[in-house]
Amino acid sequence: MATLSESKLREELQKKKLRSLYMVVGEDAFKLDYYAEQALRVLFPDGQPVVREIVYGDELDAAALLDSARTLSLWDPHKFILVRQAEKINSKSWEILSVLLESPPERCTMFFQAAKADGRMKFFQALGKAGDEVVQIKLDPSVGGEWNKWLQAFLRDAGKDLAEEARPLMQEWTGSSLTELKHLVDRAALYAGGATEIRREHISAVGYRTNPEDVFLLSGAILAGDRASVLALMETMVRQGEEPIALIGLIARQYRWLLGILALRAEGKPDAAIASECGIYPMAAKVLFPASRRLGGKGVLRGLVALANADHFLKSSRLPREHVLTKLALTLTA
Repeated sequence: MATLSESKLREELQKKKLRSLYMVVGEDAFKLDYYAEQALRVLFPDGQPVVREIVYGDELDAAALLDSARTLSLWDPHKFILVRQAEKINSKSWEILSVLLESPPERCTMFFQAAKADGRMKFFQALGKAGDEVVQIKLDPSVGGEWNKWLQAFLRDAGKDLAEEARPLMQEWTGSSLTELKHLVDRAALYAGGATEIRREHISAVGYRTNPEDVFLLSGAILAGDRASVLALMETMVRQGEEPIALIGLIARQYRWLLGILALRAEGKPDAAIASECGIYPMAAKVLFPASRRLGGKGVLRGLVALANADHFLKSSRLPREHVLTKLALTLTA
């Protein structure tokens, strides 16, 4: 088995070199999906495969996955199988999958994503004895120069510069999460409009300073219709210093995703293809897809109207902000 650094992985992908099996370990969901997407582009430079297989570790049928990896595709010259949350695969399943280390599948690239690698598992112990077609990569933490490199890439994509006085605030509010950094740059760039650079006031208007766990819990509670949890979380986040207008922007992003999911599903696209096209990361997908089915088109549009009304009241009325947020919570969870 080859052990690659993150920089070496980037170098190989730039040179269009692919291995048969990747075990990519890291806690940042953005990075995990970014490198999977880069590998996919090497395989299919002119577009997406007809069939894109995505499985999750906690739902994985090891025998079925093994059979799929060994079966040639009827539609594509090469298969790409993405295994998300591989840290949730149980020991019995890993034992079944261990044969992949001895004999990697032909015309198939398997990309395992894991938040951590459990060295006690026989599979991970056997990784060290595998051939060069099997590779393990531990992704670097997104701090310091690594964070700055990704920031510059996101700014280039958005067509903006960043005012130096705005950098500390952006770093404070996103921490080491590239997912949050990407979203904040995109939101601030839209808010900045025709301005050539993102300034501190742009970030203050659209950013949020709560920790990612609270953000995820709030989104999940709203989309599950859990009124008590939504009210409690909103109160906590405002007390922590979160701006209500930023909270509304956060929730609106979830509803725009829901609208996109419904539109693409109406075109007959499967959930895996929708997640890829919309850039929905795995943890969000597990909340958004069930919510889109529960709410339907009418429920999503009703939510967007409620969010637009709340945004209007916060900006142009004298209503207490707590009153506006409470009314919004009650409407979204009705």
